[in-house]
Order: sequence, then structure tokens, then C-alpha cells
Amino acid sequence: MLVPGEQVEEVFLAQLGPNPNLVFSYFFIFKRYRVIAVTDRAIVVCGAKHWRPTIPTVAVERLARSTQLGPLSGSLWSQVRLRGKRTWVHPRFYEDVFATDLARPRW
Repeated sequence: MLVPGEQVEEVFLAQLGPNPNLVFSYFFIFKRYRVIAVTDRAIVVCGAKHWRPTIPTVAVERLARSTQLGPLSGSLWSQVRLRGKRTWVHPRFYEDVFATDLARPRW
């Protein structure tokens, strides 16, 4: 998942699927969970299982470290676009996303 020598800077959880603000919890079968690890070289998006959404199982994609994730808004889940995919971030992780955007290289 990570290249040897990479230093992890931030880790936060996200989910793909319907807007969690509007959908009842029994629609969990449509959700896909992601663990997003921000390193000094890249943003690594990892997949996770439904019953253990905090444990990464496979690296889904690597994004450039210069990728901007924000801005975030709202008191509930906020939408982030990762390569055109709607990804939802809980407010608990807003600080991690802000830190990621502040530390990103500006090439």
C-alpha cells in the first residue's frame, strides 16, 4: 500500500455512495468505505470492509500529493471529489483534511 520510506502525515475515514445526510442507515449496502492516508509523497486511498471500516484492506488508488481535497462545508458530512468520485467526509475528520490541504505542495 505504501512505498518503503513514505512518512504518513494524516489518516482519515471517508465513504462513497449516497449522501449520508439524507439516507437512512439501512442503506449500508450501497456504501463503500475508504481509509485515506496522506503521506509526504502521495494521497493513498484504501478500501475497507463494511463491518470493519477502519481497517484498510487494499490500495484503491494513489493521488498526487498536490491534490486539493477541500474546501469543506456543513455541520454534517461534506463532499470531497477524488478523481470525479463523490466521497463523503465526517466533520470529525475536517481538521485532517484542512491540514492536508495546508501542507500540500503548490506546483
